Amino acid sequence: MSREALLSKLKDPTPGPRLKTKKVANGPLDKASIEMVKTENHLLALALAHPKLRDMLDPVKTQMVAEPQAAQLLEFLHAHPDFADDAAQATPLRPLADYVKMLSLLFEELYEGLELTELRYEATRLQAHLIEQYVKLQKQRIARELHTADEARIAQLLGAVKKFDNLLKQHQGGA
Repeated sequence: MSREALLSKLKDPTPGPRLKTKKVANGPLDKASIEMVKTENHLLALALAHPKLRDMLDPVKTQMVAEPQAAQLLEFLHAHPDFADDAAQATPLRPLADYVKMLSLLFEELYEGLELTELRYEATRLQAHLIEQYVKLQKQRIARELHTADEARIAQLLGAVKKFDNLLKQHQGGA
């Protein structure tokens, strides 16, 4: 392109085609959310790498995890507890390929070479921590709702608090 052509393009008031940019609605994550994601990723990395640790996921429900990818993987591992990197069985994991790869790298970096006993201890600790974080978040939500609730709703919310306390008691003993 000649110098004159470049100068004329620079002087031209009509801009060329604009590229569309994605608007991402990611606000800053608070410390509790970051800790929750970290805990669920570590627990899922252990369970994905070692089928013998998948029983640690039994009390963990999809609503307890913060990330949608983690919830999808959790559902898959609940449905396929014997999954062992079989390509035919892994078809539902295709949309989660990057997430699964990240968890595999996380496992290699942090846990590769540890004995199963040590891995089970770590999975137990992570499970208890994840449940504790979930219960704490739910109790905060209930506390906010209690301020505006009527008598019937207060009774329901207090019943939910009791259930969360029982869940917490069940899983604190292992950590």
